[in-house]
Amino acid sequence: PAIHYYDPLQGKWIEIETQIIFDEASGKWLAIARVNHLTNFAVLGTSWQPYLEGIEMSDISGHWAAAEISKWVSMGFAKGSPEGTFRPDDATTRAEFVTFVNRIFGFTEKSKDDFKDVEDTAWYADEIAKAVKAGLLKGDGTGNIDPDAPITRQEAAVILARALRLEAKNKTAADRFSDAGEIASWARGPVSALAENGYIIGRPGNVFAPLDRITRAETVKMIDNIMVKETRGRF
Repeated sequence: PAIHYYDPLQGKWIEIETQIIFDEASGKWLAIARVNHLTNFAVLGTSWQPYLEGIEMSDISGHWAAAEISKWVSMGFAKGSPEGTFRPDDATTRAEFVTFVNRIFGFTEKSKDDFKDVEDTAWYADEIAKAVKAGLLKGDGTGNIDPDAPITRQEAAVILARALRLEAKNKTAADRFSDAGEIASWARGPVSALAENGYIIGRPGNVFAPLDRITRAETVKMIDNIMVKETRGRF
């Protein structure tokens, strides 16, 4: 959704650049926009929200994450293709993941750091710059940041812990997973922080599968779990 104002001369609602953020204190979503005049305002759907226009993602019917995908697409945070598909079981890239996180948390400031594998014209160039400024991503030491690489579950956990500014009180909380030994040392703290807060509970068989690629559906479900503070979903 976005804030609109009514223009009586044109006889229609005009969209204003809007930032949607989640306020943890109140547990509510806030729509924020800068205005310079008084008139009638309303929060309405926008032209870039296919779900609100009645075009549902054609490939999520019956999918285990259909409700969450529809929810986040309807709010404009998650986006499918122009053809109306979401590709829920495709792997999420590092660029796609931080783009979703940037939108959810309202990160807008951009880093001026340059990376050899991020072209200025790439669709994710601004999103990578925002993620670096927010401390979500770091380069690999060779001048690359691997935006097109599929993100693993432990990498996703690290980014979310950074976004939430979470630190584990119980640094061994990740040991609850049967494959805890496969979690990298640099990810154990973030995984423990998310686990002890109930944001991740593992896959069937009590495995975390840290090296597995996270799918687009899992990405939406995991972030949905966190933002609504529920622990029923599986990551």
